[in-house]
Amino acid sequence: NGGRVLCVCALADDLKTAQQNAYLAVDKIHWNSKYFRTDIGFKALINPAVLCRRVNKSK
Repeated sequence: NGGRVLCVCALADDLKTAQQNAYLAVDKIHWNSKYFRTDIGFKALINPAVLCRRVNKSK
């Protein structure tokens, strides 16, 4: 089968909108047996401190 891996990115003024934009882009991709992660950004949305910790680690 070979499999396929794609990366979809989206930008917005806030994380929730960026997440929504990414999933709108995913909806435009079609093939049989497509599956995708549904937890992107989830940890940062429920606990914004997670995002701050990751940003601070990269400095």
